[in-house]
Amino acid sequence: MKKNYYIQDQIVQIREDHCNEFKGHKNISADNLPPHTKKKKTKYGSETTSRRAISRTLNSFLNTGNGGTVYLGILDNGKVNGITLTEYQKEHIELGLIDLFGRYKPPVKRHRYTVKFVQIYKDEKEAEECEKKNAENKNITELESNDYTPYTGPKTEHDLRSSKHCWCDKDAISSSNTGNEITSYIVEIKIYKWDHDGILDKNDGIGEYVNIHPIYEDEEGNSYFRREVSQISYNICDLERLARYETEKRCKDIIYNLEEDIKRLESLLKCETVEKKSS
Repeated sequence: MKKNYYIQDQIVQIREDHCNEFKGHKNISADNLPPHTKKKKTKYGSETTSRRAISRTLNSFLNTGNGGTVYLGILDNGKVNGITLTEYQKEHIELGLIDLFGRYKPPVKRHRYTVKFVQIYKDEKEAEECEKKNAENKNITELESNDYTPYTGPKTEHDLRSSKHCWCDKDAISSSNTGNEITSYIVEIKIYKWDHDGILDKNDGIGEYVNIHPIYEDEEGNSYFRREVSQISYNICDLERLARYETEKRCKDIIYNLEEDIKRLESLLKCETVEKKSS
């Protein structure tokens, strides 16, 4: 069973593949990337970027239709590094994702993704003690729910489309400088697999009957697809070929399922006929 926490500096058992990717930063969209990490034109050509926005990976997980999870705070070698976050900064990430997916074409509906903040501990002993204490506090909170005031968020809007520090980042720095300890987390952003027959995905796919997964453009107008541990950008011709392939594959699956249903019905009818004759 998967634990609901991570241990600092441990190597996770997960590996980067077609549905898992590690990121050491929290730059959600292309707007959030610091200027020094972006491509720069030189007389010898364009330099490669030192950092990619998380949006590219999320876009690729959506466009392959199989979903996937991005782990913020885990390094490329699988080491748990963590990201320190206050409640305001956690809210910033959640709102940043909502804003990002609202800019996709078509917009990504809320049921297609989740974001989870998983706490990091220095060792297993501390983890067990804190998790036990958290469980006890949760029970007390549930019993005294009438006296509990939920977190309602800040009164100031977050600066979501900027590479500069938001007020919540400055607030965290100030809090840390005054001696307050800020909790470290691994942020798990999960994209769910496209459900051809699901009620929530029923009217959003390509093709009224086959309902294959939609193709999304990201905030920069690009469409990426996941291939092993990397993202590939598709042009319009690539997208047309992919749509034809996916439609053909989906039609074959539907035909196979219908044929199996017919076989089962024929078998039932045959059994009923035999029973009527014998009676």
